[in-house]
Amino acid sequence: MGQLTLRGLAPQAEEEIRQRARESGKSLNQVVLDIIHQSLGIGRREKSRPGEELRPLAGGWSEKEAEAIMAGVTECKQIDEEIWKSS
Repeated sequence: MGQLTLRGLAPQAEEEIRQRARESGKSLNQVVLDIIHQSLGIGRREKSRPGEELRPLAGGWSEKEAEAIMAGVTECKQIDEEIWKSS
């Protein structure tokens, strides 16, 4: 089994890895291996949530669509001062 040394890891990445290890009760090494294997699409994958496999069939919003919808919702939350004063 190979061994790698990682240099130049961003502090935020290290903290995220440490947080995942604490939350999962896994070693840092195992968490890093899980992340690498998952990102490469090899090895064991974590169990998906029930029904997750059906998401492509049922439809859903792309990231771009979700951002557009949230922008519209944010617009609706703005208070129109003129209307507010006249009420």
